Amino acid sequence: MPDAVKPVNSHVHLNTIVDPDGTERQILRSNMPFGELGTGEFGTYFIGYAADPDVIERMLRNMFLGDPPGNTDRILDFSTARTGSLFFVPTVDFLDDVPPGPGPAASVDPVVTDDGDAVSAEPADLGIGGLRGSGEN
Repeated sequence: MPDAVKPVNSHVHLNTIVDPDGTERQILRSNMPFGELGTGEFGTYFIGYAADPDVIERMLRNMFLGDPPGNTDRILDFSTARTGSLFFVPTVDFLDDVPPGPGPAASVDPVVTDDGDAVSAEPADLGIGGLRGSGEN
């Protein structure tokens, strides 16, 4: 389907990551279905490999928050993310010359709302990738 007619909330549109200079960021991805008849639980395992984790992070932000905000991935009307993980796999060259670690993290003062409640100024997560509150452990 040509990009000009592709819905802006389609999974393909929101997961095509293009830098401001027009460079399309690459990712190696694979999906594998799982499930068993009669259990009511089925879905897709997704795995993606990228040279820079920002590519996958941008894909997830586009899917769950939208680009622009509110224009979320239509696939989420039919599928629910239950859990997820991000792994760093260094190259041999990286391991041969590990850069120094970052300094201590800066503390962030909480933001106080008009009603006096303190709210964290830390960036919020997407609210996915965990089973908190799902009743499953």
